Amino acid sequence: MECCYLITRSYFRHARFTYKAYSIIDQAVLDSLRDVIGRLNQTPLDTTETFSYCGYFVDNGNNSKFFVDFDKEKDEKEISNLYDFVDNKIKWTKTY
Repeated sequence: MECCYLITRSYFRHARFTYKAYSIIDQAVLDSLRDVIGRLNQTPLDTTETFSYCGYFVDNGNNSKFFVDFDKEKDEKEISNLYDFVDNKIKWTKTY
């Protein structure tokens, strides 16, 4: 919708989902989230399997799909900023 954006969050561990949630955010929060994610090393999604600790992102507004390999990310402060933003700046509604 023009003023709201639906975002989802899930954890997939040991071949099963262990957490699912969603939030409806406004443009300002979306821009802030994109800024935080934009500071990280992004790798385009392809058919290569990965088995490390990664965050997978699908940004339909920018028509992009990528992942961030948290194990290989060199800037731990930026990873911490992302965790803090996602955990504390977004109000999640847990569904599973």
